[in-house]
Amino acid sequence: MSREQKQSNPEKYFEWYIEELREAGYVAQWTPQPGTWTIFDKAEYEYVKKLKTKKKLIKHGIPGLSKMDYTPDYEVVWAQKAEGVFFQSFEWSFNNDKLTAPFPACPHTTSIIEVKPDFDNRNMTRAVEPKIRMMWQRYGIYVQVIKPNRLFKETFVPQRYLFCDVLTTRARKIDYQARSLREYLANPATKGVNIC
Repeated sequence: MSREQKQSNPEKYFEWYIEELREAGYVAQWTPQPGTWTIFDKAEYEYVKKLKTKKKLIKHGIPGLSKMDYTPDYEVVWAQKAEGVFFQSFEWSFNNDKLTAPFPACPHTTSIIEVKPDFDNRNMTRAVEPKIRMMWQRYGIYVQVIKPNRLFKETFVPQRYLFCDVLTTRARKIDYQARSLREYLANPATKGVNIC
């Protein structure tokens, strides 16, 4: 099964968004599933097992405390011209202002993204939150949860999202004012929204 077949609709919508930004020169590169981080090492205890002629030290895993890895959905490396418009780095914000760009970047000009649906019937957003906290504590990497419709409403709607997924000649029903990238960049009143 290919990655496209495994991909959820929210992930596909986010890729349309980030690809439109890349084509406009705001994103240097983006990578799906950029890598895996170990966020919890396997917990073990030791005991001595008596054999016929000797003793042997045995390591055994503690039940429920096995190794835990985490793979975020996307890594976005921002182009310099996106600074202050689409991303703002934590490192620079500590000395300046409140984060106001839609994407906080940590480390430096990189955003790590976890995409979740607007309506989460399996409660997957809640399941990923402890992993996000462990990523920050262990590696100093901030993982941002993105819900595409909220992102589109607050910033701009990618051109491909304006049409239905299957029948691309039919306009998609959108229950908010759909702005293009050009409209978002032209209207300073719409910038500075924080979707976090």
